[in-house]
This record gives sequence, structure tokens and C-alpha cells, in this order.
Amino acid sequence: MHVSYKRCCKWVLVLGLLLGTLFHFWGPSSDLEEDLRPRRGSAIQALLSGKIYHIMSDYSEIPYKVKENVARELAQNTCICLAGEETFHLPFSDLLFHRVWAHNLQHAFLETRPDPDNVKNHRAEEYHHFQKRSYSPVDMLIIAEANNPLQYPTQGLEVQPLKTVIIPGLGLRQEDRGNYMFETEGHQSFFTIKVGHRVVPKLYNSGQSEGYNITSLVTIATKTFLRYDKLKDLIDSIRQFYPTVTIVIADDNEHPQPVTGPHIEQYIMPFGKGWFAGRNLAVSQVSTKYVLWVDDDFIFTANTQLEKMVDILEKTTLDLVS
Repeated sequence: MHVSYKRCCKWVLVLGLLLGTLFHFWGPSSDLEEDLRPRRGSAIQALLSGKIYHIMSDYSEIPYKVKENVARELAQNTCICLAGEETFHLPFSDLLFHRVWAHNLQHAFLETRPDPDNVKNHRAEEYHHFQKRSYSPVDMLIIAEANNPLQYPTQGLEVQPLKTVIIPGLGLRQEDRGNYMFETEGHQSFFTIKVGHRVVPKLYNSGQSEGYNITSLVTIATKTFLRYDKLKDLIDSIRQFYPTVTIVIADDNEHPQPVTGPHIEQYIMPFGKGWFAGRNLAVSQVSTKYVLWVDDDFIFTANTQLEKMVDILEKTTLDLVS
């Protein structure tokens, strides 16, 4: 009887371990985190890119000629600045004949940094983060294959103002013939062209290798009216935890009082302009990557950790946290 009891206990223990393992691997996930990053480099995007490459290179053997008046309008970004080579040497030639010189701006920037490799890697990470945040699936080039005789792009075509581009994927797919005319039996196609200047990325020093540099990443903005005592308490509480973060103040009091101190910017407005005008003024003066908006009676405590909010913004594509 005692041996049978031990054997039953062993089987119960083995079955319990097996059930626990199954629940661990096959049970519903308890992770509540959501991946908010845009799906760049997905399988669908790779499939579309492959099809676009096949479409664009399908009729590569057909000769074509680019119109000179069209090519003249295309962006010319192939120029390279090179320093001229000195062909002969004369006494005091450097004083008499000033040589034209060229210098790579990126190399000049890195040469002034104590750790150029780290700066270069950090700039690459920041640019990658900018691409993730600014990416939109609408920007991807998609070409409608020629179910009707005309093939054309449906989205992703961009052109700069007053510039021209060759429309990618535009083609007439009919039976082989000696003469092709861009004229069909009532077929019409419409597609969207995005006209706009290219966005120049602005890179910031987030300091991720040694924790986030809140001073260079965040500006605190507020609007005050008839509550200078509350504003002083707000500034004192900020300085207790973030002594070097810039504070921007929009002030529309009838009799404004100067608010002075390190890293404080006070902008005087006409009397009674209101909260919305003050918010717009304060935000317009922000030059950091992020801005924290607070009312003038807000108080910072040990639980007001800007590092956590910055961490969320840096690791996701969210535009707002609170």
C-alpha cells in the first residue's frame, strides 16, 4: 500500500510538470506590451519591391530616348567639389595665387569630436529613428500591372516643386507591333502625385549610451496669468530634479513681473491674449526634440520622471505621452 502511494505521487508530479510546460509554451501570452513600430521591411513590402523591380526591368531591351528639355529640368546632384592640383611651384606662390580648396563637411565635423566613431554611430542610430518615425506606408511606390493596356503607379510618386521626374512604371502593354501609339479604346487612368520639398532630418543628441540627456532633449513650456506664486513653486520643483532644463514661459498679465534665472525664457504677450495664444507662442520657441507642456500650478515630484516618457518616445513611434 505504501509503495502504491509513492508511485501515484510520482505520476502526479510528472503529470503536473508536463501540464505546466504545456501551459507555459501554448497558453495565452500575459505580455501586455504593444509593438508600435511601423512595419518597415515586412514580407509584403519585400514582395512589392520584388514585383516593382520585375516590372521596371521587363522591357529593358526596348530602346528609348530621354528628351533634352525634360532632362534639363531634372535634379542634378552629381557634382563633386575637389581641390585643384598644383601643377608648378613658384616662390611665394601661396601668397600670390590663392588656391581653391574643398573640404568634406562630414569629416570636418567628426575631426572636432573627441570620439568620432561613437558620434558617427550615434548619428546613424538617430537617423534610423527618424526614418522609422517619418515612414508612412503611403510613401511606398506601388505600380498597377497592366490588366488594361496602360501600366502606371498608383501611389508613392513624389516630385519636388518646379521639378520634373520620369514616371516610374509607366508603360503600354499590348501585343507586339511595329508602331506603338499612346491611345487606347477609352481607357483612362488616374494616380496621385505628391508635390513637396524633401524633409531635411534634424538629428539630436539623445545620449543613449549613458542614459538620456534630458537637458538637450526636453524643453518645459507653460503659460501663466495672475499666478506668479504658483509659477515660482513650479520652477522651484523643476530645478530640484532638472536644474539645467530650459523653461519657456508665455506671460499675458496686465502688469508682468520679470521671471529670471538660469535656463528660463519669459515672453511677454499683450494683456489677456489667452491660453491658446500663449501655448502657441511658447511651443514656437522650443528648439529641442521634445516639449513638455505643464500648467503654471503643476508641481514636480520624485515620481515625475521625464526619462521614462522620453524612453517611450524614443523606442516607439508615439507622438504624445502623459
